[in-house]
Parts: sequence; structure tokens; C-alpha cells
Amino acid sequence: MPPLCLTLHLHQPAHLKHYSFFDIGNSSTYEDESKTAEAVNHFASDCVLPATRIVLKKLKEYGGDFRIAFSISGCLIDQFERYRPEALDTFKALSGTGHVEFLAAPYYHSLASAFSIQEFREQTLLHHSRILALTGTAPTAFRNTALIYRDDLACEVETLGYQVMLTPDSDRFPGKRNDYGVYRPAHDSTLKLLVNHGRLSDDITRRVTHSDSLETSQTSPGFAHGLHQAHPARGHITSLSLDLGALARQNPDYSGLFLFLNQLPEIVLQHKEGPFITPTQAASPRSASSLSSKDFLSGENSAHDLSPWKGNEMQQDALNALYLLEPRVKGSHDQALLRTWRLLQASDYFLSMNTLSESFPGSDRLTLLRDSPYDAYINYMNILTDFSERIPNVR
Repeated sequence: MPPLCLTLHLHQPAHLKHYSFFDIGNSSTYEDESKTAEAVNHFASDCVLPATRIVLKKLKEYGGDFRIAFSISGCLIDQFERYRPEALDTFKALSGTGHVEFLAAPYYHSLASAFSIQEFREQTLLHHSRILALTGTAPTAFRNTALIYRDDLACEVETLGYQVMLTPDSDRFPGKRNDYGVYRPAHDSTLKLLVNHGRLSDDITRRVTHSDSLETSQTSPGFAHGLHQAHPARGHITSLSLDLGALARQNPDYSGLFLFLNQLPEIVLQHKEGPFITPTQAASPRSASSLSSKDFLSGENSAHDLSPWKGNEMQQDALNALYLLEPRVKGSHDQALLRTWRLLQASDYFLSMNTLSESFPGSDRLTLLRDSPYDAYINYMNILTDFSERIPNVR
């Protein structure tokens, strides 16, 4: 069995309040704080705290043989700090084991990488500093929102000093590839690309159930066999990037998720040739062929493009209107306005405007729309109209 590199991703956006046309000019409050608090408390109590405590227990039980990575959005860290600080204490304890890697990311789980490279850079540096303050260790690996990748982004990530970048399934890169693992960008680069095993990641997310039976659980010996089948040859790496919230939502009582985390180390480690490694360990010096894409790729739909967030005119209009405000917002030098503008960049808001029939990870994360994608668009644009009017004119 090849080494397994497992990354758990955690994110929750702020809930937007119902904001009508008549609120424009009369209310500068856009977040429904009671709904945000309710969602964060539910996520922490029912999922994050029990899941991370299981991981912490297994890390202590197996020592350095079991390793894992976490990607936590900055907005969720802020929410934990406001509503559930004990969740942050658990992450600090995980970091203290020395066997957990925390990844850098765009702070607000935004699509800035597709609309403003400067904003992408600033959000990444903000998140880098937040992870350093939280864990005491500077991140050396990077995970973009939805694993979004393009060649110029790889250049930027390398310039920012990261050693490895997680990317979507390699089958979607031009020039079909039949394997996974560690690659490098086509340009002359020291950055390594760690390709997510999309099929296996999706299979795990779908098949985690409430059952406590090893015969039906994804943590059965069949899971280990699946890893071996994915990479029968030595020298490969299986990288899995899993959305913890999406995993949890697959089974309402969470028992399947907890069973998965509880039994995964034993199932994998019984194959001595298949240890756990972190993304930066996976990117340690090793031969790597190149991958290249001039188009944006993502890991959240069958087409592996940006259509979940910008596939219709409503989404495109909202995104363009949002990022057109960047010069005015930053020119105002108003930190409160800047933070609000960045909170409004969360990719979830544009996902809620999606009209495609395909479901996407995170599309049911919370009720961001009233009754339809159109209602979500109108609500968001009302907020953005009011916000735009509040930005002072900059000469």
C-alpha cells in the first residue's frame, strides 16, 4: 500500500440576514449573528470537537506512525474564537503532538485566486499569520478554495514560500494521466503539486454511513484494499482531501464519520509499507513529472471547472460587482469596510446562486438563500448595493 496523505478541510461562512430592497441605506448589518452562532455551535458540538478528540487520541496512541493535516478557513477560526474557543484549544493540542500539519489557504474561503491575484496574496498571508499564531508553526503547504489550480497560481504560491500545493484530480489536467501523487508545475519550479485522489475521496464521502459494521463501513479492510489498488506500485502517494462538514452531513448521527476516524489508523497501519504522511512530507525531495493547466481547475464538480460558482449570469454579475469594489475599499483605508468586503467573498454565497442540477460539496452547508438561487442573488446584491454606497469616494 502507498503512503496515505489525509487532509481534513473545515469551513463555515457567516450567515447573511434577509436583506430587502427597503433595507438599502437603512441597515449596515449584513450578518445574521444568531444563525451564525447556532450553526457554529452545532458544527463544533456535534462534529468538530468529537472528531478532533478522536484524532488526538489516535495520534497519542500511534505516535508518529499516524499523521494527518488540517485546512481550516480563517472565518471559521474567527467564529470558533467568538463562540467556541475550546475548539481552538483542541487544534492547539493537535499541533502540540508534532504529527499534525496545518495548511495555509485564502483566509475567507474566497475565489480571489480567479479574480484578484493581489487579494489572493493578501488573504493567504493573513491566513498564514493566523495559523502561525494558533499553532506556533508557520505553514509550508497550501490548499486553495475547492483545490482551485492554474499554472500562474502555482507560481504565486511558490513565490509566497510554500513547498507544496494541493491540486484537484490529475485526470482533469490537459494530457490525461492515469496515476496520482506528487508532481511539479511545468515551469522551472521547486514547488510540488500533491494531486487529490478524486474518485477515492468522493467514494469515502458518499459511503460513510451510520452503520457500525466493519462490513459496510468505509473503514473496513476493503478500504485498505482500495488504497492498494489505487497505487499498487511503490513510490506513489495517495492524497485524500476531505471536507469534514460534507462527511458529517452524509450521516445525521455522525457515527459513520467517527467510526471512520477511529478505525482508519489501524486499518492503514496494518500494512507496514503504507504509512501516514503529511503534505510537506509527501513533497520531500523525490522525482516528479510535470503537470500544467492554463485554465482554472477545481475539485468540486464533474467538469472540474469553476461553473459551481460562476456558471450563470447571476453568479457572474455578483462576482464582478464584488471585485470591482476592491480599489475603492482598499483606497478607503477603512479596516471595518475591508473586513466586511472580505467576509462577502466567501465562495458559499455564489454556490447558493447555482442553477445547475449537479450537487456540490458545501451546497447544503447552510441556508443562505430564501427560496431559490434567484432569491439568493437578489439578497446578496441588495447587501452589495448598500455596502457600495457606504464606501467613501476616494480621490
